[in-house]
Amino acid sequence: MRKEYEEILIEILKECKEKELFDEQTVVYLHYADCFNEDIDDISSEIINSEELHNSFLNRWSENKENNLSEIIMNKVKNIKQNRSKIE
Repeated sequence: MRKEYEEILIEILKECKEKELFDEQTVVYLHYADCFNEDIDDISSEIINSEELHNSFLNRWSENKENNLSEIIMNKVKNIKQNRSKIE
């Protein structure tokens, strides 16, 4: 039953992504609070996201800053702050 639930959630998230309910650069994935399926993050990201976003997600902890999702997110936050200060 849990596998069915997992598949339904992934399909719904994929459909939302395809309908552009999330920003195109938003990485969407399923995550469990427990250890039931430790691979669900990577599995769901591959199904839901574009190849480029999925690869960024896979490299989220990489030492290579160019492909590190954490670094990409921090750069986006920096750009938002800079743009906000220009408006003010």
